[in-house]
Amino acid sequence: GLFSLQDVKDITDYAATGYFRHYMLYKYAFTKKTEMRFSTIFTHTMSVAESLPAGFMQPLSAAEDEDEKLKRQEQEALAQLAAAQAEVTMEELEAAGVPEDIREQVLSKVNSQLDTMKNNMETKLEQENVEMRAKIAELEKMLRNKDAQPL
Repeated sequence: GLFSLQDVKDITDYAATGYFRHYMLYKYAFTKKTEMRFSTIFTHTMSVAESLPAGFMQPLSAAEDEDEKLKRQEQEALAQLAAAQAEVTMEELEAAGVPEDIREQVLSKVNSQLDTMKNNMETKLEQENVEMRAKIAELEKMLRNKDAQPL
């Protein structure tokens, strides 16, 4: 063949003791080096707190309990509704073109109907409120029972 037995032995010895033993050294010596540079560039100069709407971030000392907040909002809404005029006046009937001879009757009838509708609506809202509170209580009870069960 091409190589003698002694040549094959020398090549095998070189590969086992020289080349493969120092493979990482050869790899380091003959590989092109790559240098990586990292840097951070800040592009935003405005802080997060400045970009939020006014009153968005409040200190915890000024925090309000969610239930209390909902009660307050509900009371404010009810106060606005109560402040709104819930009755029809003679001037409104005159502006609407109701004949003068029946204005009194129309006024009393419309106002009584408005009172009836208002009472019915308040009753219905109160019933829905009671139903919702019952559902919430049931869900809270289920949650407590689930949390109380051992794993």
